[in-house]
Amino acid sequence: MAAPKLVSTVPRFKHTPILREKQEVVSGCNRDGSRMSIPGIGHPDVCGTSNARPPHSGVNEERLESGRYLRALREHWPYVLGTVVLAVAAAIFFVKAAEKRYEAGTDVLVTPVPSQTFVGIPLFRESDLSRSVVTAARIVTSPQVLDGVKERLRLDVNRRELLSHVSATPQQQSSILTITGKAATAGQAALIANTFADVLIAQRTDELQREVRAAVARLSRQLGTLRAQGNSAETSALADQVSALRTLMGASDPTLQVVSRAVPPDRAAWPRPVLSVAVALLAGLLLGVGIALALELVNPLVLAETDVIEQGGPPILARVPRTLGSRIWTELLPRSRSAPPRSAMAYRGLWANLAARTEQRRPPESVLVASADRKAESALVAVGLAATAALTGSRVVLVDADMSGGAIERLVGAPRTGPSGLRAALVLGAPLDDVLVPTAYLDDQLRVLTSRPDDEMLLGLVPPERIEALVDEVRRVADVVVFAAPPPQDAPDALALADAVDAVVLTVELGHTRRARHAELLRDLDLRGIVPAGFVVVGRRRARFDRTRLTRPIAGDARRPRSRRPIAREPTPR
Repeated sequence: MAAPKLVSTVPRFKHTPILREKQEVVSGCNRDGSRMSIPGIGHPDVCGTSNARPPHSGVNEERLESGRYLRALREHWPYVLGTVVLAVAAAIFFVKAAEKRYEAGTDVLVTPVPSQTFVGIPLFRESDLSRSVVTAARIVTSPQVLDGVKERLRLDVNRRELLSHVSATPQQQSSILTITGKAATAGQAALIANTFADVLIAQRTDELQREVRAAVARLSRQLGTLRAQGNSAETSALADQVSALRTLMGASDPTLQVVSRAVPPDRAAWPRPVLSVAVALLAGLLLGVGIALALELVNPLVLAETDVIEQGGPPILARVPRTLGSRIWTELLPRSRSAPPRSAMAYRGLWANLAARTEQRRPPESVLVASADRKAESALVAVGLAATAALTGSRVVLVDADMSGGAIERLVGAPRTGPSGLRAALVLGAPLDDVLVPTAYLDDQLRVLTSRPDDEMLLGLVPPERIEALVDEVRRVADVVVFAAPPPQDAPDALALADAVDAVVLTVELGHTRRARHAELLRDLDLRGIVPAGFVVVGRRRARFDRTRLTRPIAGDARRPRSRRPIAREPTPR
């Protein structure tokens, strides 16, 4: 059984679109619940508190705002992924190219003597253990020790450079001093650490021996004098002191002792591949998130359906999938009449919602499809509308008014040869049957009125009456006319077409359409008194929350009481 033709019985309003704000005055509601008359497309006959703000609206707005940033991150994931990949790649390159550094440590035990022992001898005292360890650490990096290490290792470097290869760190809550050597090889690192420890102890021992010898010589002279005077008490005490000092002669510094010598390490201390990659991953992630949020704040995009719908504004007519260029033929256009396209259901619903937006509940005869940005999505929606209408047996003409794109002809397979059909029909007055080009798969059922890039200023050069006459001419040779228009902000002349058609449909691509451009388009249409029939959302995602409270009250202003006629009698495309 042949599908019914998509033939509209809507009375044609000369030069005035059906869906115009000034076309009708319907019943609305005041805040107190009383009825009022407002211009616009019909509002539901419901008064009272149906449009009241829900409780906890502030909390909901905060959740929506936080959800917006999450959607911004999800939409701008290429920036996040790109920064992470670049940061990790830079970290890997740095790890591969950086010079390896090995570290080896020598532990020196600091054992201070009592404060009243060996008075005047340069030894570490027990007044404060931590202070003794810190003092020893300062001595490690003293010029005397650095010069001793240079002489022992026969290094031809200055003190500053040598100091960069060593560090002395007191261990907390202990009397251990760790001397760490740093070098390009493991053996050199261990050698530097052990040499610093040996030079430290050797220099402290030399100083100790000098002081002990001097003290013993001085006290021995005093002891001889006392013995000559016969002072036995003082002689005994001084003799004990000299005997104690003699025990230090020839011995190393008793307050410093190496308890663990450095050995060559098995792996380099720098660079650290795992740590470097982890830090780069975190830095790249934070940078990518910052870029995504900055893009959302500076140039916000339409990321969800809630970004375009407003209370009392046009509703969302359909949600169609985002179609890639390589899948256009399988997603939009039929391979044969018996094989409908995969997205036919979405466009059938779009035609049904367009019909519901009119008083007579009939689909409009002429539809203008436009978008705020110069993207191919409006062309895809126009092709989908036209192809779906042609599948029902209706004669459809698709007018390519987006002169600079040429996307229509590529999508439907119409040959882009010869002069501009739009210029020939609009300026030269050529018969439409001579300039309409049949499509590859639907032949004369779907024909295209082609255009060329040099026609971009064409609509602005002809009077509006001629554009309206062209629309009427196309209506006479087709049942349905679909216009693919450029963004009105870039081509203001396209608004002349919006004045001549029955319905205006705006396409919004999630993650691509800019909200500022979308709002500007709505303002331009409002200045001309044009109310769009609604929006077509192009994208693969839907709102995760309940859309009924958001879309139904808004779309309800165009609803009419449902007809009880059988569905088969509806002229909606199938």
